[in-house]
Amino acid sequence: MTRSFLKQTQASTIPEAAIILALLLPMLLGGIEISLMMWTKGTIQSIAALSARCIATNSSNCAANASFATPALRTQNYALTLANSLIGPAKITAANIVVTTATTCNSGPGQYDIVTITYSDWVGAILHPAAGRTDKLTACFPI
Repeated sequence: MTRSFLKQTQASTIPEAAIILALLLPMLLGGIEISLMMWTKGTIQSIAALSARCIATNSSNCAANASFATPALRTQNYALTLANSLIGPAKITAANIVVTTATTCNSGPGQYDIVTITYSDWVGAILHPAAGRTDKLTACFPI
């Protein structure tokens, strides 16, 4: 009544599950990290585009806060308010948002309002463990 060790199939589920989970769990977590990085970058790019459009069209959203002396400061405050509401408070500061005017944008002539947001990537800690990775996102809108 002795059975061969290699022919036994009882309790083989646990080692198989361990092998599969060891491969799939890092792939799942990596997918979540990449998704968060893409979402954050897309959201910040949208904030820059909305802010550039806001200053170029002299929208009431930007002009509503009269306590800021210049349209650039109002736009910076508008972008900061959007960033705080969409990605969380204190992720982007006023020092990270630069509002300028230029005569070209992506090789196109004309007069443009440009909003540039520089941020340290706080997501992606699993894929990019080295701190200090920064992205610079720019949006321009014709005046």
